[in-house]
Amino acid sequence: MKLTPSIFTESIASLRWAIVPLVLVAGMAPRAEAALGTVLLSGFEMNSVIQADLAAQGFAGSTIVDPSTFGSVSFDGYSAIWLGWSTNYEGLGARADDLLNFMNRGGCVLIEVPGTNASDLSFVPTYTDSAGNNVNIVDTTTGINAGLTNEGLSNWSSSFHTQFLSGIDGYTGLTDDGTPGNWVSLFQHFGAGGLTLTGQDISYHIQFGAGDIGPFSPKGIFEFNALTCGPAAVVPEPSSLAIVAVAGVGLLGYGRRRRLAVA
Repeated sequence: MKLTPSIFTESIASLRWAIVPLVLVAGMAPRAEAALGTVLLSGFEMNSVIQADLAAQGFAGSTIVDPSTFGSVSFDGYSAIWLGWSTNYEGLGARADDLLNFMNRGGCVLIEVPGTNASDLSFVPTYTDSAGNNVNIVDTTTGINAGLTNEGLSNWSSSFHTQFLSGIDGYTGLTDDGTPGNWVSLFQHFGAGGLTLTGQDISYHIQFGAGDIGPFSPKGIFEFNALTCGPAAVVPEPSSLAIVAVAGVGLLGYGRRRRLAVA
């Protein structure tokens, strides 16, 4: 068969329709995976399970730092810092300016206050031990509570262990226990980044306890929002079969057009 200019033109046009689906699918790859950086983890509960959860959420990586060396660890190369509960962080107070600089440059910090020496940081408000199961969403503007409900944040078998009752100037109250002023979680922007403080022990309950667990549980959603200073878009990556199927539609169109041209 001689390839005439009209057949050649039609073939190129058909190939275009075969390629377009592949381009569209490529655009569906998870935006968050490229946008989210590496998380510095430290605390009693930090382990490979939490690292796997962060990877599933699209973070580029994570590093577990021993609390005894937190006073000297570099924050360079990280997009977020997550300090877990029930942990004493060596030299934490001396890192106040470093943490502020980190957040001002766009870093996001999540500190689970219960059982820690977070009070060593000059910008952390006063908090007190207080246990309860009912958590009530108050703020809907910062994005930290995006995708969450009162039910999802409650009934964890001790949903919170600490509350902030005063001195929260500059902070936005995220959740309370149903009584105004009995704050469970707080958020404040610092420069291009921000700080989330919570009386909920996320690093424990994302793995254990009552209610859903894992990266897309309420515990995981709260942690993700905090480590991105608000919700970041995560578009599920299509499976390879889906890619083949979509591309196949375009290729079928190409084959049909080619047969018509030959005829």
